Amino acid sequence: MTRSFFDQRRPPTPPIGLPREMLDTPVLDHNHRILLAEPAVRALLESDTTPLPAPIDREQYYGDRHLEYWLSGLADWRRLQALLPLAEGPRRYIDLGGSSGRVARHAARVEGLETWLTDIQINPMDWVQRHATSPIRAFQCRPSPHLPLEDRSFALASAFSVFTHLDTDEVAWLLELRRIIAPGGILLATIFDEYGWGLLSQPEWAWLRDGMATGPDGEALLARVGQPMEAERLVFLNSAEDAYNCNIVHTEGYIRRVWGRFFTVLDYVPGGHVHQTVVVLRRD
Repeated sequence: MTRSFFDQRRPPTPPIGLPREMLDTPVLDHNHRILLAEPAVRALLESDTTPLPAPIDREQYYGDRHLEYWLSGLADWRRLQALLPLAEGPRRYIDLGGSSGRVARHAARVEGLETWLTDIQINPMDWVQRHATSPIRAFQCRPSPHLPLEDRSFALASAFSVFTHLDTDEVAWLLELRRIIAPGGILLATIFDEYGWGLLSQPEWAWLRDGMATGPDGEALLARVGQPMEAERLVFLNSAEDAYNCNIVHTEGYIRRVWGRFFTVLDYVPGGHVHQTVVVLRRD
């Protein structure tokens, strides 16, 4: 088997410390500050014995805002946990593209819930296997749409910032998730759609625009910013890798028309995940 960029192991990076040791790091998001003020959240923070990964082991999410990284995972898990009563099937949850467990670390602390985690990169999977103190079943998957898991074996699945970077295998990955989700099970995915596209022309979102305008299609993206979307699905290459190498912009109409063939769209929340839109789907 050919080894790719995603298979290249680097020397382990030590964790930066426990969540409760990060109280002096910045929390900038208003909703995260509200979350931190809850007594129940402080109790979760104090009792969490899984250390926090260094930024290199978490896709650089939140930089030196280490406590905010932890809070962001909890906020996303709470949204998912609210869907559990609706989710039929085995009491199992899987996070596709979950890196070093930003969300899964919180799910794994829920009694009676079996938590799985997969990512195409080997290093975050190694990190979870070394450092997670709650039981997380973590494994590296391949860029191609295949998961070595049983049919209809999960009640709940998530894909944060995954379909924002999938081009030719988008529908195939949807079908693979549909295969492992039980009938009546729930998938929560985030996408970049018309809402986010509109943000790119605003000065306060220059960091997002500049971050997306890298790689082979950077100039093409910048040339289109501020214009209406002329297609229901735009693809901008941002790296030379064989997979996970682009930014995808969907329209709501496309999601309802194409994804709606395989799942029932239960909810569609523009801006529900910072600049991304949250789509909640049921496997019928």
